[in-house]
Amino acid sequence: MPEKSTSDFGFADFAAKFSIYFSCCSGFIFPNSPYIITDLIHLGHLLKELLWFDSLGIYLTPTTGLVVGLYSVDIFRVLSKKLFGKITSNYTHGDVIFLSAIGVYLGRYIKLNSWDLFTNPFELLKVVSRSTFLNLLPSR
Repeated sequence: MPEKSTSDFGFADFAAKFSIYFSCCSGFIFPNSPYIITDLIHLGHLLKELLWFDSLGIYLTPTTGLVVGLYSVDIFRVLSKKLFGKITSNYTHGDVIFLSAIGVYLGRYIKLNSWDLFTNPFELLKVVSRSTFLNLLPSR
């Protein structure tokens, strides 16, 4: 039987590496997607005449961002399932959701930003560990 020529000119390897790189980069951005839903808490200061208009705009924009963000996580899940297998994909998917929940908490309540991870990582670690472990200590 003659062998099939399956030359892809190296694009398959490039596509796998690019998809991993893109997925890692979007993982840093994804927490912004559920975070913008928390902007709905700012509706209390609006005038009653503009409440319906502003609440609709403030609701539709974060909802669109959340849907697009969840879709990107699903693309990441499918790619990681193909590249690493189902078990690793499921654990990675759970980790991304868990880390994004922490990201929302850090952004909304601790008032940190995504770029703090790169600009001041030690201060970020100090603030996160302080806020995490102080909540675990018993109150006196």
